[in-house]
Amino acid sequence: VDRTIPVGDITFEVFMTTSDALDDDDFDDDFEAAIDEDWYEDVTDVIVGYVMNPAPGGKVTNAVFCIGATTYTVDGKEMTADVAPFLSGDRTFLSIRFLANALGVADANISWNPLDSSVLIIKGERVVKMTVGSTVMLVNGVPVNMDVAPQNVAPGRVMLPFRYACEALGASCTWDAATQCVTVVYQ
Repeated sequence: VDRTIPVGDITFEVFMTTSDALDDDDFDDDFEAAIDEDWYEDVTDVIVGYVMNPAPGGKVTNAVFCIGATTYTVDGKEMTADVAPFLSGDRTFLSIRFLANALGVADANISWNPLDSSVLIIKGERVVKMTVGSTVMLVNGVPVNMDVAPQNVAPGRVMLPFRYACEALGASCTWDAATQCVTVVYQ
């Protein structure tokens, strides 16, 4: 995978030339000359793909979640969740789905398994599995011990202490005790 391509549309440009300058003998050189001399006419642009994951050093995502608020921001844009982050003991829990979405994970890459009460998240090369009630999270198959377990809260959201969730998804996070907000940064 070419990790230098920026996030956005991949466009195929179709154009034609009305010049006799192009011949079959030296098409590549003639083609470059046609472009340099504006001997072509743009016919159409077709979007053939979309780059979803930023290259390293690319766009930085900044998400802010506050205790008790169902609204949160992603890069300054306000979003709405169906469950608010909360404090339990000395831990801040937030919905793993909304955190994953804020970091660019599509809903199709977040799955719930009711048989073992686990959530599976795929983000790029990271595969994260966490199970409600278990203090062991798997990141690419490697067990990560946590000091608290994910909880399932109404309306059926798995909540996890934000630091474990951030680290599992490759993000960094900070807690502001004064505002009771979590800031998540991912690049």
